[in-house]
Amino acid sequence: MIGMKKRFQSDLAKTMKYLKRNGFRDTFFAAVERLGARANNHYSYVMPDDGELAKQRKETADAEGWPSITIVMPAYNPDEHFFREALGSVLRQSYPHWKLVIADASDSDNDIVRRWADKCTSEPRIRYVELGSNMGISGNTNAGVEMALDDTTGGGCDYIGFMDHDDVLPPDALYHMAKTIVSRDNPMMLYSDEDKLSEDDRHVKSYFDPHRKYEFNFDLLMTNNYICHLMLVRKDMLKTIKFRPAYDGAQDYDLVLQLVISLISDYGLQPYELSDYIVHIPRVLYHWRSHRGSTAANTSSKEYAYEAGLKAVTDMVNTLCRRNMSTDSDYPRVSHSKHRGFYDVDWGVGDYKSFFALRPDVGAVIGRVLDSRGRMTECIADKAGKWLYAGTPKNYAGELNRFDCTQDVYMADIDHVTVRPELAELLSEAKATKAAKAGEDAGKADIDRAFAEELHRQGYLILYDPRA
Repeated sequence: MIGMKKRFQSDLAKTMKYLKRNGFRDTFFAAVERLGARANNHYSYVMPDDGELAKQRKETADAEGWPSITIVMPAYNPDEHFFREALGSVLRQSYPHWKLVIADASDSDNDIVRRWADKCTSEPRIRYVELGSNMGISGNTNAGVEMALDDTTGGGCDYIGFMDHDDVLPPDALYHMAKTIVSRDNPMMLYSDEDKLSEDDRHVKSYFDPHRKYEFNFDLLMTNNYICHLMLVRKDMLKTIKFRPAYDGAQDYDLVLQLVISLISDYGLQPYELSDYIVHIPRVLYHWRSHRGSTAANTSSKEYAYEAGLKAVTDMVNTLCRRNMSTDSDYPRVSHSKHRGFYDVDWGVGDYKSFFALRPDVGAVIGRVLDSRGRMTECIADKAGKWLYAGTPKNYAGELNRFDCTQDVYMADIDHVTVRPELAELLSEAKATKAAKAGEDAGKADIDRAFAEELHRQGYLILYDPRA
């Protein structure tokens, strides 16, 4: 009951702020949508059993062929119970080839972290350092990263991950990360799904709000930091890219955007190639602690983070477009979305000549295609053929506001796309073939897919933009 009361109070506060920003109409539809989603949400996290964890330990016991993973945990005056659980969750990992760097910036009269680190002196995989002063979340984390990069014991480290001092890793988190690293030939970055964790009386844990993420999506990333936790980065990427103090509050978002820009500018990758190097693991491997004052429980506790996120996205867009600043008259324009923590990147889709000049990586654009009831039709799909947002009312935002977000899709209904001029003939031929199959739904979908696959073969993205 206590947890329900806290969630109600949190929802009420969010609703009032949303009302102030967006007005009654949008707030009404947002509330109706949220209530419906919550009624249909029956999530429960299932912990791996002891037998499965034992198999994982046996499989990975020999270090040969397995990556070394270092977790960097910056700490600053944590709650003792939460820190103990965070530390314990690392110690309980079924995967043995890990290290933990604790960068402690706590005040001099706060010895919580130091005392618990002292209890682990017999564990050689844990390295504790007292920073002496609080340099902010970016500075403290960078200090931990430098220690991880300088560590040559036990073969050093291959990947570096990040964990807050009050969050919890499931016991199989690093095992699944390591398995994916091996099977995907050492990708540049990996990220997993996550959920939220609360303890109403510190004895009963509840897991809620699972964040089921997409495969890497270049344009969706510019609307919000959907990658977040758990994230691992190959160590060579972190030798030159650091957390930047000017973006504290959104420092992890800024880091991801920097990594993406580096893959494009330094490694010569095209946006459509990035999903081969940035890998999503569709499994909850991180529990984000929700408590009073945390961003997980109270997004308004870090309003400054939204401004930092806006600055990070603007910097990325400016870098992509090779410009130094944005003006009101130029596209693209970056602004806050009506959804806090989300951003709108307006590429000026109405002027397609200008748009395709700005985005040479995009081959086709599609907007919302609504039926007579104002609901989304089956017009965009993922690689598996799942229609995205089909049936969603036009006034709804969709799960995690994605219906309102610009994003890349695998395929789209060719009857409703706009293509760049050099693809006009290809589109015309596809439409003619599709028309000849009128009444054959499966055949028409096959043509949509074939057209999409040809665009991808040529190196183009297909962009869904709700403004188009």
